[in-house]
Amino acid sequence: MEDYAFSIQPLLVKGAASHWPAVYTYSYEYFKDLYLQKPEAIEMDTNDGQFFAYSSNIHSINDFLNISQDVDAKKWYIGWSTSDPFIGEELRKHIREPYFLPPGSCETYLAWIFMGAPGPGASLHIDWVGRPSWQAQLSGTKTWTLVPPPECEYCCQRFHVTVHTGDIIVLNTNFWFHATNIHPGNISITFGTEYE
Repeated sequence: MEDYAFSIQPLLVKGAASHWPAVYTYSYEYFKDLYLQKPEAIEMDTNDGQFFAYSSNIHSINDFLNISQDVDAKKWYIGWSTSDPFIGEELRKHIREPYFLPPGSCETYLAWIFMGAPGPGASLHIDWVGRPSWQAQLSGTKTWTLVPPPECEYCCQRFHVTVHTGDIIVLNTNFWFHATNIHPGNISITFGTEYE
């Protein structure tokens, strides 16, 4: 598995995060309570991190923390990066470094959180990040559409990968164009980070 993790070939590891406490802990309420414990983290993650509204009307962490109680019923999908050490440390109390990566290879505080209700997630895009990444599906089910990089078009084809709660997808998002769609049921919550 380690060979795949350090190539540009996508890898799905079934059940690799199914025993992590985050599967039972992470929820909209968890994230809201976490940020309200340290309001200055909202400002730090807003100023130093990135926020992706995708096609939702949620344009900031503040907007996210103030969506209505009926969070399950709305069509929304967002993502953001954390840069505040307190938030990063608290989030990592509930996750584990994937067993198939070398110890200490993951970012310390930077994390990516992607959350959304059933329906369209991210539209087709490519990232501009420093390293490959993994994403653990901690709630819900999400299907990824992966489109190969131009260098591979002659021998590779577009394909779909469905990631269930507890699965980890390893993907170099700098090379693979990708889009996501959330299946009916639970809100999708994904924790991801870069590794080297």
